[in-house]
Amino acid sequence: MLLGLQFSVGDLWMLMAAMIFGAYTVLVRRKPEHLSQAAFLLATFSLGLVLLAPWTAWEAGHHGLPNLSFALLGSVLYIGLGASLASYFLWNKAIASIGPVRCGFIYYTLPIFSGMEAFLLLGEPVGWVHAVSSLLIFSGIMLATRS
Repeated sequence: MLLGLQFSVGDLWMLMAAMIFGAYTVLVRRKPEHLSQAAFLLATFSLGLVLLAPWTAWEAGHHGLPNLSFALLGSVLYIGLGASLASYFLWNKAIASIGPVRCGFIYYTLPIFSGMEAFLLLGEPVGWVHAVSSLLIFSGIMLATRS
C-alpha cells in the first residue's frame, strides 16, 4: 500500500510548510536576547509581507480584489491578530521559556481540541472513546515530560 501512495501538490506544500515551521521553532531560540519580542515579530512579519506581496498582486491581477464585507474584515482581523500576532508571540515566549522540544508536545493535543470544537460548534457527539483517548494523550505527554 505504501508503494502505491501518491501525493498531490497540496500534500507536498503542507509537508514543506511543516518542515519550515519546525526549522523556525528550533532556530527561534537563536534570536538575540537583546531583541524584543515585538521587534522580532515585526521583522518576521515584514519579511513575510515582502515575500507574499508579489503573490497577492498576481492573485488580484488574475482574479480581482475580493468584495469587502464585515464577515471578510472580521476574518482578516481574526487571522491577523489572533492566529498570527498573538499566537506567534505566545509560541515564541513558550519556546524561550521551556524550549522547542517541550513546546512540540502541544501538537499531540490537537485531536482533543478539534473534538471539543466539533462538539461545541457542530454538535458532534462525544463518547467514551473520546474520553479514553484524551486520557491516553495527556498521560503520554505527562510521561514524556516528567523530570
